[in-house]
Amino acid sequence: MKVLLSLLIVTVVCHEGEYDHDHGPALAIVTNDEGLVESIDWRRAGVVHEPINQQSCGSCWSFATTGLLEAKYAQLTGELVKFSEGYFVDCQYPYSGCAGGHASDGLAKLEETQYLPNAETYPWTGAWSGQCNDNETDYKSESNALKDVWITYHSHIHASERNLMQALQGGPVPVHYYISNDMGSYRPGKKEEELVKRDDDYEFDDSDIFEDKNCGRDVIAHSSLLVGYTDKAWIIKQSWGANWGDHGYVYLARTDVAVQCNFLKHAVNVDMILKREIEYKNVPGYYNFRDGERRCESLNKPHKSGWTLAEIPTRMHWRQLLEVVQTKYGKASKKSTKKRNLDNFWIGLNLKSRNNLIYWEDEFTELAFTNFASRVGSYSTIAMSRLNGQWSSSNEKTEMRILCSRYVTCPRLRLRDVPNAESIVFGADNAILAEKKGQLYDSAVETATATITCKEGFVMHGDAKAVCHGGIWALPECEDHAEEMTL
Repeated sequence: MKVLLSLLIVTVVCHEGEYDHDHGPALAIVTNDEGLVESIDWRRAGVVHEPINQQSCGSCWSFATTGLLEAKYAQLTGELVKFSEGYFVDCQYPYSGCAGGHASDGLAKLEETQYLPNAETYPWTGAWSGQCNDNETDYKSESNALKDVWITYHSHIHASERNLMQALQGGPVPVHYYISNDMGSYRPGKKEEELVKRDDDYEFDDSDIFEDKNCGRDVIAHSSLLVGYTDKAWIIKQSWGANWGDHGYVYLARTDVAVQCNFLKHAVNVDMILKREIEYKNVPGYYNFRDGERRCESLNKPHKSGWTLAEIPTRMHWRQLLEVVQTKYGKASKKSTKKRNLDNFWIGLNLKSRNNLIYWEDEFTELAFTNFASRVGSYSTIAMSRLNGQWSSSNEKTEMRILCSRYVTCPRLRLRDVPNAESIVFGADNAILAEKKGQLYDSAVETATATITCKEGFVMHGDAKAVCHGGIWALPECEDHAEEMTL
């Protein structure tokens, strides 16, 4: 989607911040008949950066993309990072990213690479550099700002108000729609003296709401970050600087006019999970699901645990997994005489047909990189979780050539992961084990430890030492001392 709009507005510098866990985005915890919050504003949760000016570069799509990623990352990790729009503009397309683009393209790239620098490492210049500075696209690179998460999958939101509102329950959403030049001259109804912004000033009234009645005639393709809604308006963050509109925001009327502007048609979303390194292993023979799970569990050994049916959380892992399979059975195998191409090889299912598509558990988003058939002659419903890449089947007798996987590392441990903890001190073994196994220096590998200290007034329940085991932290609890005395 190309962007033709160019506004000359003062550039502002973005700021860093932290995710506000104490204040949610809901303006009022009131739900409608469909169970959705009646109004929501993600600025209130501290997961949205101050608007930046895209300048004369048609790069609004990149700002919408980073805004989505920043909010999701902050929710998962507690850290509000400013990701690089400049990287997308320089590296996404073979031509200038200032000529327009789409969030789905940027997200698809990240699913493959799991790499994105921050704005400090790769700053925004307001123009296409003509040379992509992506020499270190390895996800383990020190320049990778996506260091704590995997981007699992992005999807298009089916065009309806309900679906868009549903997506906004989980965070801001990029939208690609049509605007007119009238949008560029939008000013809120507030008096000039009321336009001085306070940190907590997110209120607006009917006089601030804008209806873009000329979007169908004066058509300009545009991308923005949708951060919330009320019963009357969509709350939209633009990339035209904080001096435009209401401190960088416009409140678009929720009317048929917005529908005519294609506002509901091209919204996208993305799923993230906390990063844990994964190891894969081939297992000979065919198994059904239950026996396959048992076979994988039998691989568990002291200091090398957590084996289960293979999980494939990202497209990058899928590519790595194909290399494992191809080496043993496919074109890359020296022992293979048939040199089979196993691009559609799942976690071991013996393929007989390429006409059956697998869908994510939402039942309508196509899983675009594999298909399946049952070896026993009848088709079974096979689902793959978008949250962790774990497979399941409606027919436990479905046989497959299985692959097993285990999480080599645990997620990074933070104070917020242990309620009422005062401090977390990692054992000296952590860095040594990580370096020995080729992991990031702060990765928590199998048997790594951390000592937890509780806040004053709380007492430790269990061993104070947390242990990483099978990709999961075994954590102590800090209990209220007064409640313990009462018991």
